Amino acid sequence: MTEHKQNHEQSDFMKVIDDIRAAEEERDRIVASAKSEASNILLKTKEDVLSQRTHNEDSLVKFKNEKLKVGTDEIENAAKKIIDKTKHDSDSLRHKKLDAPLVSKMASEFLNKL
Repeated sequence: MTEHKQNHEQSDFMKVIDDIRAAEEERDRIVASAKSEASNILLKTKEDVLSQRTHNEDSLVKFKNEKLKVGTDEIENAAKKIIDKTKHDSDSLRHKKLDAPLVSKMASEFLNKL
């Protein structure tokens, strides 16, 4: 082999090695970029999930509070009706007790007149 041909082959060989190194470096940059992008996507997704979970929990608490308010109002209304009925019944009994002595007195006066 001539020296010129040998230098040319070495030059071609070095060019192939340089091309391989350049391709590996490009691959490493692409992989690093993809990992970074994947990490960013994962972080964004986690933030979105956390935000959605917080929103859902807040909505659930609001819903429960509304239901408790409605239930509390219903219980208070039922209790008020019971209290009002009890007061009415109590007033009726009080009048009956007051009327009983009056009736008794009238009956005894009537009997005394006989």
